[in-house]
Amino acid sequence: MARDGSGVHSLPAGYLAVTGQTVLPSNHNPPLEDLSAAITESIARTGVTAIVADIPFAGFRLTGLGDAQADTDALNRQTADDRYLYQGKGLLFGYTLSNNVADANNDIDIVAGVAKDDTGAVEIVLGSGLTKRLDGSWAVGTGNGGLDTGSKSINSSYHVFAIKRSDTGVVDSLLSLSATAPTMPASYDYKRRIGSILTNGSGNIIAFFQKGDDFSIAPITNYNSTANGALITQALSVPLGIVVIPKLISIMQQGTAGDATVQVAPVGFSAGAYIVNQTNLASDRNGVSFEGPPTNTSAQILFVTTVASGTITTGQLSTRGWIDTRGRDA
Repeated sequence: MARDGSGVHSLPAGYLAVTGQTVLPSNHNPPLEDLSAAITESIARTGVTAIVADIPFAGFRLTGLGDAQADTDALNRQTADDRYLYQGKGLLFGYTLSNNVADANNDIDIVAGVAKDDTGAVEIVLGSGLTKRLDGSWAVGTGNGGLDTGSKSINSSYHVFAIKRSDTGVVDSLLSLSATAPTMPASYDYKRRIGSILTNGSGNIIAFFQKGDDFSIAPITNYNSTANGALITQALSVPLGIVVIPKLISIMQQGTAGDATVQVAPVGFSAGAYIVNQTNLASDRNGVSFEGPPTNTSAQILFVTTVASGTITTGQLSTRGWIDTRGRDA
């Protein structure tokens, strides 16, 4: 018998030879045949053995399992996470940004998070939150500078990156004017943009609130005119270098009775202009908060106030924030 039901192998009775005893075929052959059968039932490490039944592991693990290549391959944990849980560049959890309480003008706080790098190949895991300074050159660690190059600029967009060095696994954060190609610190070879912030005319970080992909700021007026206009390319107070959905407010007040409308559209798609505000009665004042069309990377949309008849005494368009998918749909 090769093995019993518990997998224990025993040689057949009478296999022991005694000194001076003639070895007979009946003593010699059965043990070898039994060993041959046992070896046949074993799994060859060269991979030539085909499994013919389920194998119970009794709570033990397969260790050192390679990455799955075919759909029918067994998955190790890393392959399973990559394929079924983290979905490439779609992974972005945590990494919420906020103005630092102690120095809101210059510093931002970043909560712990996990994200795939911008190629979708590597996880960048920030185990605990950190603070980075816009008014200091980058240095590793919380409370240190975060700027990749130069000094902070006024009226600018700064893009916040999670960065990682593959040799040590250290994760940190970096701020850059570039949305796609920050100047990386030495040995840091993976990055992922996790959000973007704005500075004002004094170079201070504009106060903001982030919830997921939604960024809110106090309304900033970008257009203020009572003229009857033509379709224009209108700049908004949203980050440059990326495409976002702007959160806008249109305020219009009618002076004399007539008809006035506000329309918006993506740059390059004037045929898609649509009405977001309209007034027609004397002293009629409308304020509409809405999500606008996607901006271009110059933070612009198409915009027009049309006064078909009568007059308006107020015509404003303001930005109150933006929606930024932060590379998950790239």
